[in-house]
Amino acid sequence: MKAIFRWVPVASSSTSHEQQPSVNQPSTPVEPQPADSEPQSVAPRRAVPPREPTPRHPYRVYGYKLNNEWFAKFAKDHNIGKPHWGAGGIESGVLGYLTLRLPGFQIHFVDDHASDADFGYSICICLATNWNRKKLERAASRVSIWMEILGTEEKPRWYKPTVETIPPIPR
Repeated sequence: MKAIFRWVPVASSSTSHEQQPSVNQPSTPVEPQPADSEPQSVAPRRAVPPREPTPRHPYRVYGYKLNNEWFAKFAKDHNIGKPHWGAGGIESGVLGYLTLRLPGFQIHFVDDHASDADFGYSICICLATNWNRKKLERAASRVSIWMEILGTEEKPRWYKPTVETIPPIPR
C-alpha cells in the first residue's frame, strides 16, 4: 500500500529580517477510505432544471407567400431594380427593400406546386412561428404595418415551410 502525502509550504516569519528558505514538509499521510464507506462532508447535489423541450407539433410560419409575379409587380410599383435584372436580381432587390422596413423579418420557403414558382417553392416572409409565443404575440401589433408596406388587404396566413428551412432550435 502506498502512502499519500500532502505537501504544505511552511510560512516564514514576516517580522524577521532574515530570509529563511521555505521548506516543504510532508504532513501526516492520509489513509484511503474503503469504497463502501460514506464520505464525511459531501455537499448535497443541486437538481438541474430540465431543458425546455422542443415542441412536438409541426413547425408553421405566419406570414405572406410571395411568388415571382408579386416580386415583379412590387419592384415595378416601387421603382426597384434595373430593366436588365432577371427574376433573381428583382427578388434580391425587393427583399433588401423590405428588410429595412419590416420589423421582425424572417424568410422561409414553402411548397407551392400550384403556381409557376421555382422548383415548386415560393418565398414566405413571416412575422412569427408557432414555436415562439413571444414573437406570435408581437405579430398581432405588426400586421397593420406589414399590410401597409406590402400593399395588400389580406391578412397573413399559416404556411408549412419546407424541411430545409425548419430550424433545429426554435426561434
